[in-house]
Amino acid sequence: MDYIYCRSCGGKNPEDATFCNRCGKRLDYSIDVVDLTNVEITESTTTSIVPPPSESTEPDAKWWNNKGNEYYFKDDYESALDCYSKAIKLDPNLWAGWYNSSLALSKLGRGDEARKARSKADELGKPKPPPLRDDDKKSVQDIVQTPEDKPLAGDQKRKGATEASVWKNRGDNSVDREHYEEAIHYYQKALELDPDYANAWHNLGFAYYKVGQPEKAQECKETAARKIEEKKRITQSTSTSKQSSEKVHLEDNIGKETCLNCGAILPYAQGHWPVGKPKLCPKCGVRVKDPLRYGSGSGQGKTHEEQRKNPTVTGLLSIFPGVGQLDNGQLGKGLLLLIGWSIGLFLYFIPSLIIWIYGIYDAHKTAKMMNYGDIPFKKMKGTHIAVYFVTMIVILLIVGGIGPTLLSGPSLPTSNTNTLSVAQIKAAAKTVPYDSLFRYNEGYVGDVVYFKGEIVQVENYYGDNYHFRIATKDGYDDIIYVNYVGSRLLEGDIVEIWGTVKGLKRYTAIFGQSVTIPEIDSLHLQQVIG
Repeated sequence: MDYIYCRSCGGKNPEDATFCNRCGKRLDYSIDVVDLTNVEITESTTTSIVPPPSESTEPDAKWWNNKGNEYYFKDDYESALDCYSKAIKLDPNLWAGWYNSSLALSKLGRGDEARKARSKADELGKPKPPPLRDDDKKSVQDIVQTPEDKPLAGDQKRKGATEASVWKNRGDNSVDREHYEEAIHYYQKALELDPDYANAWHNLGFAYYKVGQPEKAQECKETAARKIEEKKRITQSTSTSKQSSEKVHLEDNIGKETCLNCGAILPYAQGHWPVGKPKLCPKCGVRVKDPLRYGSGSGQGKTHEEQRKNPTVTGLLSIFPGVGQLDNGQLGKGLLLLIGWSIGLFLYFIPSLIIWIYGIYDAHKTAKMMNYGDIPFKKMKGTHIAVYFVTMIVILLIVGGIGPTLLSGPSLPTSNTNTLSVAQIKAAAKTVPYDSLFRYNEGYVGDVVYFKGEIVQVENYYGDNYHFRIATKDGYDDIIYVNYVGSRLLEGDIVEIWGTVKGLKRYTAIFGQSVTIPEIDSLHLQQVIG
């Protein structure tokens, strides 16, 4: 199998490839190194064909350069580099020698040296084609032209069209080098000589687009289409013309939809993209824009006939986690967000909030991408809604079954009435320093203790069952965890507690950190008034 070598990066590509698999640039030549055989260059004083060496002729720089190419195509990069080095030694200003050396060095993994060689080649500059001479004008008159390039009548018009093709080809070469301003100049020269040159109008539009002038680009494209239709009407009575023999990819694109980013022919004509298929260029991956049909605002690239989504409404639907994803036809993502939000809300508040906000953002962004055609367009389905609500019911049943157990923590005392009277409880209570209760907690488990403090947090889980966090010292310090059953008390109330030491209470605070404090089951609790 033959291969095409990219001149930009040296990558090897199949012979039928249009763009390089490594760097993505268009492949114009069957080799990636510069061959100087039969090539006229301005950096040399001679323009003759390079002869092979003989007994009477010493190899010159061009010969060594082309000999290096032979080794390069055989993947013998060391020998190729040796030949290129000899060419440079004979002619230090040989651009092709430096350029080809950079490719060979890159293949050998000598990146620094390759960059230096390429820098030298850039410094020398690629030889420019010589100015158009009378002989050149004469030679191009015999070029076989496409039917749409042929002049309508008259020797003078035929001469102008032939010279126009020369300028047009120069413009194509400038496009290949990404010199778009230069290409515009050449295309305009061609159109001055032949205003009916449809290919030049089309390629001029491409160049205008690349320099950021889409209005002019569109005008040129429309003019090219009009010229084609005019010539079709004139040539209807004639036999079918032969296909153009010019090897410039832009000419083949006339009448077809092309990517405005890289110029590649798209797989579908305008208005014929399959419904729901993202309108992306298969070569460069850029979303295809269609300013004629969709305008310059949002919606460019839309490939479907369905009514467009309202991203704002879809985002608001996600206030209920996962519903916005259902509107976008993404059942799996919607269920994951619902389950993740439920778990986060049940255990940790902050992760749940993050999941909720992400769900709103994702639904809004996905709806916009579907409108643009960046991803396939999907609708909400009734079956998805049913599955969503069944999942929600299951979650509610699970939460209802295990929620009280997990949230309540240690078992609460069923009553604050005991076999002991209040007087006996108070008499049996010890006054224990907070530090001792915390440090030697195991030694106090089961003992009745007394504390006084301010309620800083109240949790009412069900009925008359409460959890209090009580600061036994000013400044929200020396907190104890009290399990209490009785009448309602509020944050800020000052209370006295007589209760049984239960151990140490570990719980997760609102910001996710773990907290451990002494835990007491209240035997008697009374509010201090005044």
